[in-house]
Amino acid sequence: MPNHSRIRADAFHRPLSPAERLYVAAAGPRTPLVIQFIVRGTGGFDVAALSEAVRVASQACPGARLVRRGRTWVDSGLTPPVRTLVGDDDAGLPFLDEPLDPESGPTCEVVVVHGSRSLVVFRAFHGVMDGRGVLAWAHDVFRALRGERLAGAPSADTELTVLRRTRPTVEPPVVRFDRPAPLPDLARCTEPGELRWARHTVAGNHAGVVARIATAIASTADGARVMVPVDLRRHTDARSTANLALPILLDVVAGADWSTVHTGLLTALAERRELAVPGGLRTIAHRAPNAVLRSLLRRAAGRGYPCSAVVSHLGHVELAAFSAPDFTATAAYSLPVHDPVTPMSVCVTETDDRTEIALAYRARPDSDGTTARALLHAMGDAVIGERQAVDGETVLSRFLAQVRRSPSAVAVVGRDATLTYEELDRRSDAVADLLRANGVAAKTVVGVLAERSAAAVVAIWGVLKAGASYLPLDTHHPARRINTTLVAAGARVCLAQRLQRQRITAPCEVMVLEEAWLPATARRPVTPAPHDPAYVVFTSGSTGAPKGVVVSHGALASYTGWAVRLYGVDRDTRFAVFTSLAVDLTVTALFLPLLVGGSVVMVPDEVNHVSLREVVEQCGANSLKLTPTHLDLIYRLDLRPDGFRLLVVGGEQLRTDLVRRVRWSFGENCRIFNAYGPTEATVECVVAEYDPEVHGGVVVPIGTPRGETSVLVLDREGDDPVEPGEFGELCLAGDQLADGYLGAGPAESARFVVLPSGRRAYRTGDLVRQLPGGEFEYAGRIDRQITVRGHRIEPSEVEVALERHPEIGRAVVSAVESATGEMVLRAHVIAAPGFDEADVRRHVAATLPWHMVPQSVVPVGELPHTTSGKTDLAALYPPVVDEVIRIWARVLGVEPDAVTPDTEFHRLGGTSLTLLKVLALIAVDVVGAEREADFMTHLRQIVRTPTPRAIGAAVERALALS
Repeated sequence: MPNHSRIRADAFHRPLSPAERLYVAAAGPRTPLVIQFIVRGTGGFDVAALSEAVRVASQACPGARLVRRGRTWVDSGLTPPVRTLVGDDDAGLPFLDEPLDPESGPTCEVVVVHGSRSLVVFRAFHGVMDGRGVLAWAHDVFRALRGERLAGAPSADTELTVLRRTRPTVEPPVVRFDRPAPLPDLARCTEPGELRWARHTVAGNHAGVVARIATAIASTADGARVMVPVDLRRHTDARSTANLALPILLDVVAGADWSTVHTGLLTALAERRELAVPGGLRTIAHRAPNAVLRSLLRRAAGRGYPCSAVVSHLGHVELAAFSAPDFTATAAYSLPVHDPVTPMSVCVTETDDRTEIALAYRARPDSDGTTARALLHAMGDAVIGERQAVDGETVLSRFLAQVRRSPSAVAVVGRDATLTYEELDRRSDAVADLLRANGVAAKTVVGVLAERSAAAVVAIWGVLKAGASYLPLDTHHPARRINTTLVAAGARVCLAQRLQRQRITAPCEVMVLEEAWLPATARRPVTPAPHDPAYVVFTSGSTGAPKGVVVSHGALASYTGWAVRLYGVDRDTRFAVFTSLAVDLTVTALFLPLLVGGSVVMVPDEVNHVSLREVVEQCGANSLKLTPTHLDLIYRLDLRPDGFRLLVVGGEQLRTDLVRRVRWSFGENCRIFNAYGPTEATVECVVAEYDPEVHGGVVVPIGTPRGETSVLVLDREGDDPVEPGEFGELCLAGDQLADGYLGAGPAESARFVVLPSGRRAYRTGDLVRQLPGGEFEYAGRIDRQITVRGHRIEPSEVEVALERHPEIGRAVVSAVESATGEMVLRAHVIAAPGFDEADVRRHVAATLPWHMVPQSVVPVGELPHTTSGKTDLAALYPPVVDEVIRIWARVLGVEPDAVTPDTEFHRLGGTSLTLLKVLALIAVDVVGAEREADFMTHLRQIVRTPTPRAIGAAVERALALS
């Protein structure tokens, strides 16, 4: 260990201040009064090196070594211990409830938690340190780890020292213990209750955070009194870890504007009102024995609270300051101290590009904490205010900043060109100039019809620089689909590659991309506002027509901000783009690397075994965004990728057996994320990183919400949240939410709702439940929407296209498993005698993308109906599926009505052994002995998708061989 600092601590001691005496008197086994500063990150710690760093830092910050001797803190000379534990949930780790003994010590310690992510916790009894003191100590520990000079905190100053040096000029406040708890599920002062923590993260740093949170608390009742601790270090130059904070009391009326509250807080700070401590309280705290102080605190607690909540602000924390050679900090925050005379405490920590809000409260034993968590999210909503981009930035401003940082770095690799950041910037400038010269402005929609190429990337950035929103179009879609999409979007201009120009017949101006790369003028890019549209993506519509989802710059900036951090995207990232630009799956790969100095590899070929081999083994990419179907194909091709660091998987349910096999192929150094998110919530917003030690079920959960996304799981009526563990409809809220649909009718607009809290949300139509560990598990659709190869499809849109054929009267579309194990579309139709199936499929292909063309069109005499009058899809399945359902129900001891063609075996209590019993009975009763071996060759696919539909498909394939 190098010589970090010349600061030495010799026989450090100091008297307890009045505030510290109150903390000593109030502390107990159920009231630990421990400040806990938490740093999360990737990598790990050498425990011996960390212990040495703690030793050196604690010499420079001797307040970390104190123990109490009567009314004096004395330097024990002992280094705070370093403990190592295993766990994941920082708010559920048992050691967080443990007190630190001020009499025998230690009063400070460091705990390292190894789990899916590393966690280091700096713990200090509040009697020896305040929040800023713990922060100073933690800073020096990391400085020591990095071999840097320490700052040290050798001063013995406390709040009493500052008060003796200053003369307040304002009257002290009147403190009365007359405030009720702001929420009904909080324990009263005199009642036993469980100490709980909750945490919420919002993007960006925001003005008036404390005032905004105070208004949210005031909204729970008829106003609130909020206690705001103020750091007294602003009155002294001394560096001390001791308690140097005194409060300001803010009275906030319900419905108050945060700016008014913020002005009041600034005024109080200007008047130095935190120094106006009531004289009687100060005298009692300074002179009364501990037993008397404890008695006074219990008596006061019986009358109520002095405030509705304590809201403290730890200040701005640079994550780089808490990184070490083998550890990279990704989050930092402090859990609030909860004392017995306040109903709840809030601590705010601002880091590089996010704001952490942590809540501590003591709940009644019968409380599930729902209202406390709702208040925490309301605080987050109040902090965000109107939807805005992270730090007021957009992807355009971040891209331009990156151009200045790395102009000569490679940005885009395409078959048509390889462009540096400077070249991409210059060419997109030229496109933007051309667009603006032709009247393109803010809120204009510009179509982009180009294959996956460098030209497409130039076009997208050119549109954004012109202040317009881009509409990505797929060159493989039928011309009719392309033109109807342009018309529906109201596109005035379409940028198209030369080979695509003749396909556009819509009433819009067509500009050839190859002719737009002319020298740019000196015009500056338009600066879009957060609420301006960034892009429009069309998805399958439930009304029979596609619908355009409008995503704002604010939503896109919010998504890219947290996705870059979560996935660890940096200048070494090379993302391959090999799926359709017309779906938002590609937004991840197109934007994230270009905001941090990485590169994009454009692969123009359609997905097949040849192109996938190029993507995985030849194009030089090390990161992919893809569907489970792609993953399965990669595995079946027996590819051996080298050097991959990231797979982001989405669009379909991800099975654990598949990701386990793929992880073996890609190597343990490749991080795999299961990412969920509808287009209406900007790409993805609920994410789980696959962990083989945690994710051992049949499917990988979709994870937990990220960034600003809030999740509600509502009952069938959509009125109330379901209990944890119960299935319900997933409802999303947050600043990643799209603006809505272009020209949407009532049915589509109804997806966007206003919650009782007044917050706007999106009802996804997806069925989920929350698992005990907090992650969410996807269980299918509550409506008819289906997914094929990562594409969300509304069957009604395909049905409308089928029914436009002159020989088709009625059509019903569903998804079935093909012989290769993939999900494909099957249509049942009432058709004219002798209809031509190939002609019907060609008719659909002329208006719909390839993935929406049914693989088979089956004629039926009539469409069966349920008792409620809806089409009975189950009755359309092959008879063999009905037979499988009957056998299944018999083995599991359930009614056949409880089993649908898509019911998963394990959801009804099935095990591996009972599944084998079902398969054996099917082999005897349905397949027959002569085809049993053929049937069992499909065992791998059946185990992967154990549903009656999948088993029925395997039976049909076996019988087809006879």
